[in-house]
Amino acid sequence: RAPPTGSHKIHVDAATRQGRGGAVSAICRDCNGKFIGSSSLVIVGVQDPATLEAIAVREALALAADMHVENMVVSSD
Repeated sequence: RAPPTGSHKIHVDAATRQGRGGAVSAICRDCNGKFIGSSSLVIVGVQDPATLEAIAVREALALAADMHVENMVVSSD
């Protein structure tokens, strides 16, 4: 679902790998669905899905700050 006109949507996700830790990603699109930017992190030693999702949301906020995006919706599954 698209964000309100004039806003951006940042979708975040996290994944774990048994015994290795996890990874998080954040993908930003404008209200027309156009790709604006993305970021990903590998998190060694963290396997808890809720913790990784929280780190992904923090990464979304960092991505928004880097791209000077002020109006946004953060989406997670």
